[in-house]
Amino acid sequence: MVAAKLMAKQKPGRRSIACGRELMMEVPDHSVGRRVYYVSGFDPRGAPFYHRFFSQQLTRFTERTGRVFSMGPRRKDGRGLLSRWQVKEEGDVGAVVCNLDYCFLHWDDIVRGAWVRDPIRLLRSGLLMYNYYLLQGALWRIRRISYPAAICILVPFGVALVAMLLAILAGFVVGSLAATTGLVAPLPWLLALTIGLGVLVVAWQLAEQLKIVWMFRSMQFTRLIGQSGDGALRGRLKLHALAILELEQREPAAEILIVGHSIGSLVMAMLAAELRRQPGFAVIGPKLSLLTLGQILPFLAEQASAKTFHRDLVELSLEPRLPWLDVSSTDDFLCFPGVDPYASCGLDIPEPAYLVMELIPLAQRQALTSLWEVIKHQLGLHFEYIATADPERSGGFDYLELVLKPAAGSVLNEHPFS
Repeated sequence: MVAAKLMAKQKPGRRSIACGRELMMEVPDHSVGRRVYYVSGFDPRGAPFYHRFFSQQLTRFTERTGRVFSMGPRRKDGRGLLSRWQVKEEGDVGAVVCNLDYCFLHWDDIVRGAWVRDPIRLLRSGLLMYNYYLLQGALWRIRRISYPAAICILVPFGVALVAMLLAILAGFVVGSLAATTGLVAPLPWLLALTIGLGVLVVAWQLAEQLKIVWMFRSMQFTRLIGQSGDGALRGRLKLHALAILELEQREPAAEILIVGHSIGSLVMAMLAAELRRQPGFAVIGPKLSLLTLGQILPFLAEQASAKTFHRDLVELSLEPRLPWLDVSSTDDFLCFPGVDPYASCGLDIPEPAYLVMELIPLAQRQALTSLWEVIKHQLGLHFEYIATADPERSGGFDYLELVLKPAAGSVLNEHPFS
């Protein structure tokens, strides 16, 4: 199982939400068994969406396992840098079996600030980005390490190209036909221009619905980070590191897990490196573990200009290393499944291997049996990492099973993958 592989490779008074077969009133706070710091992907929806998503998955998990939990409300902490909610499970005699403190680290405001809505601005920045990928050889480097990832990079470009060709063709056909009806110039070509623009508007709306524009914005943001355009993000991560150390001093947890999903895997790696550089890291280091889900680390690591990120990777590879598990899937074309970020950027590959990588099937969770079905459901599959699933379909990994394991008690050095 995952735990055995990791251990072999790695060296050492508020309202409640009912989740289960009966309503449980929230009990007084106990010492925190496990605290999760969750870093979302390039997602402007923020903590409200993820609190709601976690609640939905907790209900499914409860229905499947019969375990009963109380889930508290979402509340801000850390000077507004994180949102927290508590999840508790009690045993038969009232003893707390699981006490989880789930902390959503805010960088969604930075995402919203970078969320370009103007199609013209996106097109202009896209030309610069595809100059890098198509004319400077980046696409071919990525193709060597992940063919599906290279295809995903081409999708927005291909959609934009097809849309423009269709707009030109439709405008030309309509304009030509209108000219044969005896309309006085320039009316036929004004009609053609209107039809062409209409095709582009429909194509834009369709691309938004299919999340292709979202994917493009994510790629654009990652490219910006690689060009040292990460000042706001780096500043936020320094504040996050201080907020984590402050919270762990005020309310120490027995186990700490930092989770990065999708582009959040990049942010998590930066944050973990920043934490290691802090003077107070020695206090939390022995009980801290890392988990990346659907990671795109090589997407940034392969950029030669991403020197600061390369230094982060080097920092994380130094002893004593933090236990780091990476879970990805070949069914997920939006990630780099099983690709070592150290190898992708030419850094010396640490010995022994770091990080530990686990490949799981995702398509079976949604009963997808054809390639076309997998392609159509890519965004849904990308969120399966943080969902629960029946054991026969989980592929050996269940996020809620992991974070809701009974607390380790006084075994502070035991990481959550064991």
